[in-house]
Amino acid sequence: MGLQVGVKGKQYPERLTTSYVRESDTFGRDEDKKKVIDLLLSSDASGNEMCVIAIVGMGGIGKTTLAQQAYNDSRVEQHFNLKIWFCVSEEFVMPMVEKSIIEAATSSPCPKFENPEQFRVILKKNLTGKKFLLVLDDVWRAKPDHREFLGQLLEYGARGSKILVTTRNKSVASAMHAIPHHLELLPKDDCWSLFEKHAFRNGSSNADPKIKEIGTKIMEKCKGLPLAVKAIGDLLWSESNVERWTNILKSNLWDLPMEGTYILPALRLDISV
Repeated sequence: MGLQVGVKGKQYPERLTTSYVRESDTFGRDEDKKKVIDLLLSSDASGNEMCVIAIVGMGGIGKTTLAQQAYNDSRVEQHFNLKIWFCVSEEFVMPMVEKSIIEAATSSPCPKFENPEQFRVILKKNLTGKKFLLVLDDVWRAKPDHREFLGQLLEYGARGSKILVTTRNKSVASAMHAIPHHLELLPKDDCWSLFEKHAFRNGSSNADPKIKEIGTKIMEKCKGLPLAVKAIGDLLWSESNVERWTNILKSNLWDLPMEGTYILPALRLDISV
């Protein structure tokens, strides 16, 4: 078993997300979750709404998972009349966001409209009087009209409506006038707990001391990124061959540059037999 670049052509395939999260698969983010939920549920001391919140951090650090945890929290469920999850990725297409909101509000497919004004009228009708939460996951870039668009949505909704953005770029949070929550690397102990859950059949590394020793060194190479930890753990799941673990540890792909994408090279790896 070795490691190789897993995708030819487009090096970083588009990753579409949903609001689903497995709580048992998250470690070390309780304080972050509390802070984000507090922002979603509260106003500042002067009574002004902090309407746009951004979870900011490098790729693979767990921004989407944190947003999913907040989105599915029971307090958030009770607080908002309407919740919408939309994965933006590379291109922020405003009509697609509008369509998603309308479908969430009406629980039915969005009709086709001939012009943007029809979208606006239906959108306003379905948001008026509703306290909504809109999650825009994985926003790569923001333009001035995006901020204006979000402001318009918040004007339509009831007081207390919020927009939660996840992004790798501080400039996106700034352009959207968002309150930032900067996500830090996962602590070493939490990384190991997450790795054990994904790499070992019974969720524990008690079997082979040598494998545990190698696994600890592999975790150091994951640099505190949960997505990298899970990817490598899944790669090694129930693998008992020490040599293969060693091959993963010593792969020269760990030394590849991030090339401005903020994605650890481990996330581009695949199994080669």
